[in-house]
Amino acid sequence: MKKEIAVEEVMRIHEGRWAINKLDFSDIVWTYQGKVLDIPKQLLEDFELCGLNNCDFITSNFIPNRPWQK
Repeated sequence: MKKEIAVEEVMRIHEGRWAINKLDFSDIVWTYQGKVLDIPKQLLEDFELCGLNNCDFITSNFIPNRPWQK
């Protein structure tokens, strides 16, 4: 089945990710459902050295036991 995708929606998502990725990683306070995530400092430091972007920190498997991934 074909699915209609609005270019405007793709661009909105792209611009949002771009805005997040241009931030300094160390300046981000990550939250989920309005609560600050308790992420070990070593995990944050390790991620900064791996070369991925800010959004990848959330969407990759870098964080174990992610509550937003079922």
